[in-house]
Amino acid sequence: MDIFFEKPAKDEIYKGDEIIHLTKKDFKLSKKEKVTVNNKILNNKNGILIVYSPFCEVCKNHAENWEEYAQLLKNRFFVCVVDAYGPDGEITSYLNVKGYPSIFLIKLNGSLEQLPLLSMEEYFNIMLQYGENPV
Repeated sequence: MDIFFEKPAKDEIYKGDEIIHLTKKDFKLSKKEKVTVNNKILNNKNGILIVYSPFCEVCKNHAENWEEYAQLLKNRFFVCVVDAYGPDGEITSYLNVKGYPSIFLIKLNGSLEQLPLLSMEEYFNIMLQYGENPV
C-alpha cells in the first residue's frame, strides 16, 4: 500500500509576520566558497535560518516557538526559513543539510554557522546573546 503525503503550504507551518521566507535569490551560492546571506536581509542584526521540511513533525511542533521568538526579539534579531522541498530547496545542497530542522546562525557579515540540535530554550538564549552582542 502506497502512502502519499500532501505537501502543506508554507504558511501553514510558519505564519508569523516576523518570519522571513528566503529564496535562493537571498543567498550568495557557491560550491567552492562559503554560502552567505545577502546584505539586504541582515539590516545590522544577527539571525537564525531554519531549513525545514513540511513533512517534519519537529519542524511543525517548533514553528510556534520560532514565531514567538521572532516577535519578541524583532528589534535585535531576525528569524528566516527555507522550505527544503519548496522551489528554492536546492539551497540545502549548498548548505550540506543532512536532516530537518537544520538551524544556522546568520552573522552580521552574512556568513552561516550551523548550530547543533539544541532545546528551544537554548536557541532562545543564543538569540538573546547575539541580539545584545552582534558579531
